[in-house]
Amino acid sequence: MPGRTVSVRAGFIVGPHDNTDRFSSWIERAARNERLLVPGAADAPFQLIDVRDIAAWIVAAAEARRQGAYNVTGPRDPVTVLDVARACIAGTESRAVPVVVPSDAVRAAGIAAWEQLPFWFEPELYGLVEMDCTRARTTGLRTRPLIETVRDTYAWLRTTDHERKIILPPELERAALQAAALL
Repeated sequence: MPGRTVSVRAGFIVGPHDNTDRFSSWIERAARNERLLVPGAADAPFQLIDVRDIAAWIVAAAEARRQGAYNVTGPRDPVTVLDVARACIAGTESRAVPVVVPSDAVRAAGIAAWEQLPFWFEPELYGLVEMDCTRARTTGLRTRPLIETVRDTYAWLRTTDHERKIILPPELERAALQAAALL
């Protein structure tokens, strides 16, 4: 259907009712009021988009009969994994403290990237979360503040009973933090 379609290249879609638990697992770990393991490098880039923001843009793009490919993710200003951890802490009104732990130490503690700890990017994967979204922004893409997404997702998490898919046992997280402190 050349000339009649819009291709939406979404990043990681998060927000209330996201049953993947990728982002939700970060929020729930932050809410524990304990040290929060942040794997890898503090300045690792991070992109995600609230489902409500991408949905609004898709509807507007359809109504405007947009064509072509668009990278549609956020937030507007670049953020790091440490920024996301801090937003999760603030959005849950937690007293947690983010602790950046080098990837080697996290792996040595027996934690598996993406299986138990989503959004753990190594430098060779940074391109996945460094997409240029200028084209979508010039056509109306707006992204809400990350803390709003965290707050709304946390409110939903406290009311849902869906079975969690990603679980980093608190004792394993504590062991990794303790081992990293000895480095």
